Amino acid sequence: MATKKKLNYNYAFVFYDVNEKRVQKVFKICKKYLSHYQNSVFRGDMSPSKLIQLKTDLRAVIHEEEDLV
Repeated sequence: MATKKKLNYNYAFVFYDVNEKRVQKVFKICKKYLSHYQNSVFRGDMSPSKLIQLKTDLRAVIHEEEDLV
């Protein structure tokens, strides 16, 4: 009996609404990891470790009381 190959889907969407001062920084960080889809939306395949790194990079730039990611 053949065993089914276990599929692992790792796909991410990132939507952001950040202060105008930080838009370019957030855009560049997201562009490093994902494909630009439209305006402030990115999407693409992503491993769990890359997702953790993306979150870390974004937290270093955004101000949580003003920005939404």
